[in-house]
Amino acid sequence: MIVPRVRLPTALAALAPLALVACDDAIDVRLIAPAGESARPVDYGCVNRVEVVLYSNLPDRVQCVPIAPGRVETLRDHHLGGLLDLDLPAGFAAIDVRGVRSDDDGCAADTVFHGEGYYGGGWSVDVPLVHALDCRDFTTSPTAAQLLDLAKLETGAADRCAPPANASGYQVFLQHQYPYDLSGDLVPSADRPLGGVAVSAAGTATLAGPHFTGAVDASCMTLGTGVAPAGAQLVTTCIDAGAPTLCAPAGAVELIAITPAMFASFATAQTVGAALSIGLVWDSATRRPLAGATITPVAGSTTFGFRYFDYAAGAVTMSAATATTAAGLFALEIGAPTMVEVRAPGRPTRRVALAAGSDQVPGVQSIPM
Repeated sequence: MIVPRVRLPTALAALAPLALVACDDAIDVRLIAPAGESARPVDYGCVNRVEVVLYSNLPDRVQCVPIAPGRVETLRDHHLGGLLDLDLPAGFAAIDVRGVRSDDDGCAADTVFHGEGYYGGGWSVDVPLVHALDCRDFTTSPTAAQLLDLAKLETGAADRCAPPANASGYQVFLQHQYPYDLSGDLVPSADRPLGGVAVSAAGTATLAGPHFTGAVDASCMTLGTGVAPAGAQLVTTCIDAGAPTLCAPAGAVELIAITPAMFASFATAQTVGAALSIGLVWDSATRRPLAGATITPVAGSTTFGFRYFDYAAGAVTMSAATATTAAGLFALEIGAPTMVEVRAPGRPTRRVALAAGSDQVPGVQSIPM
């Protein structure tokens, strides 16, 4: 008896279907490149493993295959044809494909690109691929991080760049987070976290070891607090070491701390209890909060509650405004890491990724304009 198999064919099309191969009872996997790839070049040169996971009535079937770095040129010219050949399990329902950068023999590593496909019968299954990380953002050099205090940033006093109280009680960690297509719904997925780094009394930390300093599209390299002092709030953010900073030197990354009371106020924007992402929009010239900015999730995002917020006398309050107030604050409830467009009069539109922490650990995003 011939056992049907799932395989990556030797020639893959970006959009057009392939000729189906039935003579050896194979199901072809068609990797579909993202439509805008040519306009958004991404470096995949650090991808050194490809993982395929088959979902069915049986336990998940996993294959992790090493490849030479540089083999994947683009998600159209990936040269993965014929690389994988797996027994097709009974009740085959779905397939995941991940291209990763790994420091060991496994695929529990940095997801540079990924795709999820759902089998509906026949002799092929389409897997739309999505960018996640850019190998140009990979480094083995240390990255400086600085912990800031939202209350001090809003007040704008001489100590605006000072850390929150008891800064040395925090530890921070890096983790890649990306939106995963679960039968048409976007949910958060994440790679393994990278260490826990102590924060100094001055609010600084050094992120060492191999890591990425940013991500692409709606994917997010998060910097989060894994440990916080008693009475403090855990937070997370999407980082980009190439972006302007509020206080830290160029090339560093920042994380803004808030209090539990602030979080409770921002949480009034929630409507379904999903992850909450808070944003501080600021003027890159004055480094002060920016009024008049509007926030629009990109098409296809999974979002729920949304409101702008004020800050006065140490308190965060919901605003009826249709753009940011002088506080520059907003809160958006999201189901997965989400890309938003930020617009302000006289300034170029910015596309920014927001981290999907949880209903208890908010994202707090710094957005220069």
